[in-house]
Amino acid sequence: MRKIHRQERLFGGALCLFLSTCVFLAACGGGGGGEPPAPPVPLDIGVHSSTTASQVGRSFLNPHNQPATVSAPPGTSVLAFGPANMGTQVGAFGTVSLDIVFSPTGSGPVTEIVTLRWTSGSNVIDQRFEITATGEAFDWTATPDPVDFGDVLVGDAQELEIRVRNNSQRSPVTFTAGTLPTPAFTFVGSPFPQTVQPGLSAIVRVRFAPTAVANQGGILRLGPDDVGGPVDVPLWANSSGSGEKVIDFGNVSLDGAGQTPELALDVPSDAVSITLEGRMSSSAEVGLRSFTGPGGKVYENTSQTGPLLWAEARTTFSTHIPSTDGGATQLVAGGGTYTFRLYRFSGAGSTMDVRAIIERRANGNANTVLPLNIFLAPGIAPTAATAETDTKLQGVVDRLGQVLETRGVTLGNITYYDIANGAYDNISQGEEVQLFQTSQVASRTRLNLFLVQTVWGGQLLGLAGAIDGARRNGDGVTGVVLQYIQLDADTVGMIAAHEICHYLGLWHTVESTGTWDLIGDTVQCPAAGTDATCSIAGGGLLMHWQLLGGSLLTPGQGLVIRGHAHMHPPGQQNQKIGPRRQTPLSPEAVVELGNLPPGWCGTRHR
Repeated sequence: MRKIHRQERLFGGALCLFLSTCVFLAACGGGGGGEPPAPPVPLDIGVHSSTTASQVGRSFLNPHNQPATVSAPPGTSVLAFGPANMGTQVGAFGTVSLDIVFSPTGSGPVTEIVTLRWTSGSNVIDQRFEITATGEAFDWTATPDPVDFGDVLVGDAQELEIRVRNNSQRSPVTFTAGTLPTPAFTFVGSPFPQTVQPGLSAIVRVRFAPTAVANQGGILRLGPDDVGGPVDVPLWANSSGSGEKVIDFGNVSLDGAGQTPELALDVPSDAVSITLEGRMSSSAEVGLRSFTGPGGKVYENTSQTGPLLWAEARTTFSTHIPSTDGGATQLVAGGGTYTFRLYRFSGAGSTMDVRAIIERRANGNANTVLPLNIFLAPGIAPTAATAETDTKLQGVVDRLGQVLETRGVTLGNITYYDIANGAYDNISQGEEVQLFQTSQVASRTRLNLFLVQTVWGGQLLGLAGAIDGARRNGDGVTGVVLQYIQLDADTVGMIAAHEICHYLGLWHTVESTGTWDLIGDTVQCPAAGTDATCSIAGGGLLMHWQLLGGSLLTPGQGLVIRGHAHMHPPGQQNQKIGPRRQTPLSPEAVVELGNLPPGWCGTRHR
């Protein structure tokens, strides 16, 4: 496309677009005459870079009726006429192209009086111009914002990449330095000086390596003394003697047998648990192939006959140790190197996302905090807005908390979400996969509890997405779903406790087939009724396959659930605020439940 340029000419004290319309308004110098100078002519040359000099060409008209030489007395440091064509002789009423130079000191408008001088013999005419130029405003976008390092253990380190985008259209910015809030933060490499062109980003890596327990967040400031700066990015970080270390192996290629390469973990001596996770985007079923600890301790072998209780779980698999109270599944004292392989048991796919999570607790594993995301279907009474004051819902949460507290697990922060899709009021078989995927809207990765009207047409009262579920949101197995209507608060709370404990790694103490779990301190009750070992049906155990009202979690079961990656050390998640029952629940208490159908527990089993 051909551009048409409009040439502006300045004549006397007026801006001329066409010579025929110009009015001769001259301020006379040299000859004097005692007349005051004409007021300066306003001239706006527009928006330009705030960090680099710009020049704008304009045509100016000789106001003399005879040839004259053009010159410019010194201008300001910001606005001035450039040297090009200065000293040129211009014919009577002729024009000359001159540059206006803008040397900004920052953003925003600047207005200065600048003089242009026309000399013809002894006759001098000074033209004054009130020139305005605007330095482009700076606009920055940081990713991520804020930068969250999470909780990093003293002695460990976390590095994150931070991108700060220059959203301007004209103004490159050079950052010559940066500042960080505490000595625990350092820049990785030598990021300065760094020039950021319009539309591009400055990239810096920051390392957080705490040496003391403290909340050490603050502000990352780029370019504190630079034109275009400073740019402030909030940093969130906490250091403690407890926490977790996530080792992300990324997208790992599978060999011809469908297994990952052997992957290694360096585990510190104060670790209390190790979680392994594998995920595939296809319809594959993923599971554990092998797992070996320091000194050659075998948790699982390639024949899947080792002591680690495991199962494949659709496209996302997770398991953690210790998974029982037996010595065969405990961590090796003193730490060391662990190796493992994950496996595609069925389906397609040539790569797998793999990560491991190491939990470290300064005070051991005796007490933990479990935060929750609770999702509410539109067909039940409470909503996210009314959840905190809903009597039944808070009764459910209260009963759940009482059961878990018997084994050192306190409910932490709870965030409530509305399930927008009314189709999820009643979850048909298999539909829980899509339901659990909606947990991606949660702002925090927590254990996800879904409350709906019915599950599988009323065949099930509760369903966990997996036994020993992954610490993720937004996956087809990352959640627990319960029937909420037609059941009282105590019953829903007990079902919640049962299914959540599945997700935290507990199997049924006894299955309907008579098969027992591998935890040593759970009594081996019959699948139904009583015997010489169990004088009451189910032995009062929470995890009996029928959930007969027993609330008992054994010390061995408590050891397993407290090691799950969803758990937090005390103090990192505030205890739930709300009404508490006056009388704590004893570990052996039996809660009177409504009539539950036999076989109601719907957790998928291998």
